[in-house]
Amino acid sequence: MTSSTISSLALWDASRILMSRTQSQLGAASQEVTTGRHHDVGIALGTGTSRVIDARLVMDDMDSITTMNGVASQRLSTMQSSLGAMMDLARSLFTEATQVVQSGIDRDLFIDSAKSKLATLTSLMSANSNGTYLFSGTNTLSAPVSDYLADPPPAARSAVVSAFAGEFGIAPDDPGVADITADQVKAYWNGTYATLFESPNWQSAFSSASDDPTELRIGPQEYASYSVNANDTGIRKLYSALVAVVDAGASGMNADAFGQLASLVAGSAGAAAADLAQSQAALGAVQSRLTNANGRMQIERNLLNKVVGELEGVDQAEASTRLNSLTTQLQVSYAVTARMFKLSLLEYL
Repeated sequence: MTSSTISSLALWDASRILMSRTQSQLGAASQEVTTGRHHDVGIALGTGTSRVIDARLVMDDMDSITTMNGVASQRLSTMQSSLGAMMDLARSLFTEATQVVQSGIDRDLFIDSAKSKLATLTSLMSANSNGTYLFSGTNTLSAPVSDYLADPPPAARSAVVSAFAGEFGIAPDDPGVADITADQVKAYWNGTYATLFESPNWQSAFSSASDDPTELRIGPQEYASYSVNANDTGIRKLYSALVAVVDAGASGMNADAFGQLASLVAGSAGAAAADLAQSQAALGAVQSRLTNANGRMQIERNLLNKVVGELEGVDQAEASTRLNSLTTQLQVSYAVTARMFKLSLLEYL
């Protein structure tokens, strides 16, 4: 004959372990019902977990690129607006220069207008986004040009005045400017003056912009670049035309010489408008690629998200049924435990 012991403590401990396991399973089931994903993807998928990790890494990379594309798109839009305003300046200068030749409008008004346009052009060239200059190329922390009309005069203006003095032996505001001929004006324009706005003189005296292209990563395996900056031909032509009105002796020239200067300014302004349109087209091509790249990434991301959902997803109806079953089981365990607390040795025997 053998005897066995009966312990209410053993029964209570078994019930406690069961409740703890049930509560853990209940929490996992509740999370699966709420999120639609496995509570522990690693356990559920095993070696297939790597596919989910890889897909999520690719999606995170796409999200990062899309965010940066948004920043780049904003920068390009600002540049487009600035280039459009520069084109308006060029067209206005062309009109005024043409009119001053044909109708002989007040020279001082023409010169004052050119100064105002030059200040506006400087402001447009100094456009910035998030503290970086848009027309400085890769040298984004430095303004591309200084204020030409500042006092004291910057190096750029000193270079122009020195070039004029070197050509004619007098300053632009000297009364002797009246003796300069139209042919001399044309020779100066096409010679000494033109070289001021050619490389490397333009970069050394006027511009601190870099010619290195700005590189953009617009997709996981796709890149784009643009090199529109203050060194662009159109910007230089417009800048040189405005500076010529200000510092090429326009106010004191005789009629023939002034007419020649105004005609040259008009021609340069018209050419500047055409070149600026080409710069806009170059930026527009990059903007189009950005938009297309974002569209492709969105499609790819949706496909990857579907794959991840299928791998991580659970049958929410089954999970809900399991949650209800576990809830009922836990409630029963609570009830049994409550009754066990009431047991005494006499009742048990």
